[in-house]
Amino acid sequence: DELRKMLHHHRSHPDAHWSLPEEVLQRYERFYYALEPKDDIEKIWWLFTEHWPNFPEGHSIKTSYSERAQQLQERRTIELTTIYKNHGLMKILELLEEIPENQAHILGFTLANIVTDEQEFEELAKFLKVDDKHLVFIQTFLHRKLLANTKKWVFDYYEKLKALGYDSATLAKIFVKLPADRELWNFVAQTDDVIIDYYWKSVNLALFLLTVKDKEFGMRKLMNYGRFTSAVEEASHIADDLEKDTIIEVLYGFIKSEPEQVFRIHSYQIEILFDRLEQSEIDNATMIQLEWLYMPILGYSYGDTKTPRLHKEMSINPDFFMDVISLVYKSDNSVDDNSDQEKVVAAAEAVDDSESIVKADVAYQAYNLLNHWSSIPGVDEQLNIDDDALKNWVNAVRKKASEKGLLHAADNQIGSIFATFPEPNGKMEKCKPISWPPEPFCEILESSDSTEMLSGFSVNCYNKRGSSSRSAFDGGTREHHLVK
Repeated sequence: DELRKMLHHHRSHPDAHWSLPEEVLQRYERFYYALEPKDDIEKIWWLFTEHWPNFPEGHSIKTSYSERAQQLQERRTIELTTIYKNHGLMKILELLEEIPENQAHILGFTLANIVTDEQEFEELAKFLKVDDKHLVFIQTFLHRKLLANTKKWVFDYYEKLKALGYDSATLAKIFVKLPADRELWNFVAQTDDVIIDYYWKSVNLALFLLTVKDKEFGMRKLMNYGRFTSAVEEASHIADDLEKDTIIEVLYGFIKSEPEQVFRIHSYQIEILFDRLEQSEIDNATMIQLEWLYMPILGYSYGDTKTPRLHKEMSINPDFFMDVISLVYKSDNSVDDNSDQEKVVAAAEAVDDSESIVKADVAYQAYNLLNHWSSIPGVDEQLNIDDDALKNWVNAVRKKASEKGLLHAADNQIGSIFATFPEPNGKMEKCKPISWPPEPFCEILESSDSTEMLSGFSVNCYNKRGSSSRSAFDGGTREHHLVK
């Protein structure tokens, strides 16, 4: 193996300064073939143990991926055909025992190009009874046979094995790795409940290749069988073709259900589904609820927020803002009063009657929402400030906070969000003079006479700048523009 890898490495890069001359490589090649095993299986097993095996003759780096893959498959087919002609099927099955499970599909795919004998098809069917690499081998074999022939070939194969007495649990394994489409689904639906259930509980659909109608059908089947992890995985690839109600059902179902071990859902997949919902006319309350439920998965960002509706709702709805504050801070009035927290948790978890929809700690989640809040009340996307909207929001929040015994916490958050208003910089419109902090903010900070509000503003002014490094005598040159 090491000789083969060395030959491959040097011959694949003949012009490199470290590459050995060809006359030296030829001497190593003679050693390689002198040490080659006598057994035909041992001679070629390395072709099937790696996805991209190293050939002693090397390969040209100019060869495209598709050309290299085709050449590799042709080489595998030629070598396996030679063994099949000289020794028969049983000898090839010895090779199956030598290769790792994650490469068994390569042997199954290659053998399907060679075997045509009906009795040998029946011999291979015994591998449907197991759940190891032998099953991977036979399922890939059948997949390749279907591509080379038609689905009728597989359907006839099923009927033959059924006539030979194979039970439904075994026969069901024929279908789960085949390309999914309506023709296959219709055939499976005509079998029996054991096969139907096994198929829909195990199949990976790859719905992006199907019609819009079939995509909806496949998604509905996954949800009916409680496979919401698979449904999210599929939906992230075909979001533009799905109805918004389907996506909403998938998102709620995923939060409530136990995750499947086959897939790991990533935040970008959820973002794709959220983006699709934002493009449709979706109820604001529903989207706010979904953003709350998926905060632990979406994560947090100091740039563009991943939960814009939650941020916007806090900036226009004083009641919602105070509900979030109540989740994080205890009231000064009564340390035992949890009514506000229970109300918000119930509202956020109002999906059927499930008791464990939000698995992350709600207080920590609310803290992160406040910590990454970036939508300033009364300020639009063009940084225009509506004085009345800003003051009305602040007054309403401070009144409710005072009643709840949360004025200190609310004031601190108000000061903190004021500090996020962009400071003057070279990218702003020169014809639009901007003082910082803006006058409406200054009026509120001064008139409130709140130490907590000033503290929140001051702390976030420092924190948002992050760390910096400079030479010993640079001084504060970088900050001079802030006081001009």
